[in-house]
Amino acid sequence: MRKADIISAVILFVGGLLTIFIIIPLQTTPGEKYGLPPAFLPIFSMSAVTVLSAFLLVKNLFKVEKKRGPGEPVPLSSRNWLHIVFGSDLLFLSIGAIKYMRFILGSIVIVASFMIYMKAKNPISILLTSISTSILTYFILWKIFHISLP
Repeated sequence: MRKADIISAVILFVGGLLTIFIIIPLQTTPGEKYGLPPAFLPIFSMSAVTVLSAFLLVKNLFKVEKKRGPGEPVPLSSRNWLHIVFGSDLLFLSIGAIKYMRFILGSIVIVASFMIYMKAKNPISILLTSISTSILTYFILWKIFHISLP
């Protein structure tokens, strides 16, 4: 696990630096004389990822690793990996749901799917939660923030 953490930390750190100093400046325009520039939030977010990946790298470079005995379980079982893969698939399918079913219907299907996946049993709760959150989110983004949604 330590070797994987070191490799992923290096990849995240280098990718973060490339994103902060090359990709974000090329993809954003200078801002107005007042307010925050358009590049502020992306640079702030990637700076957080880069700093955290540096912490992960330093922690694992100076960590003394205990050897796992023959009877100790692996950190992630196959059931955990299936859970991760299925949850990622649901997230990927949610993009298509919003694209092809539009925002309100697609987000209702997405929220209901995740609730069923997370073992919610009450169908009334599933329906009320998925419908109310989707409509409320649409209303807030469209009417208050004036963001056009599909």
